[in-house]
Amino acid sequence: MIQDIEIRSAIQRICMESVATVISDPGNAGAIRATTSGTCLLIVGAAPETRTVGVPSFVGQVLVCCIDVTGGGTCSITPYGHAAVTLAHAGDTAILRAVRSGGVNVWRVTGSEL
Repeated sequence: MIQDIEIRSAIQRICMESVATVISDPGNAGAIRATTSGTCLLIVGAAPETRTVGVPSFVGQVLVCCIDVTGGGTCSITPYGHAAVTLAHAGDTAILRAVRSGGVNVWRVTGSEL
């Protein structure tokens, strides 16, 4: 039982460390360059904005996209291999994980807080 708790704790720590890397926000109509797991803190203006995320670098890669500051606009994020996700308020978050589908790495939304 104690060993199970220690293993879970180690896994949680590894997961948190993997998304601790900050990935820069490319701005409106830009491509989020995620070559490692990490978190992209989005700054959104007053008008609707878009971002794309290219092909994941590896299966299991995690990308957290979160609106940090908003001037009232929304941000539609289109990850490779998945439909767009729209974030609207400061704190709105989408969690993407890379999987293999049809021989290609693609993103899947595994969690969100909207």
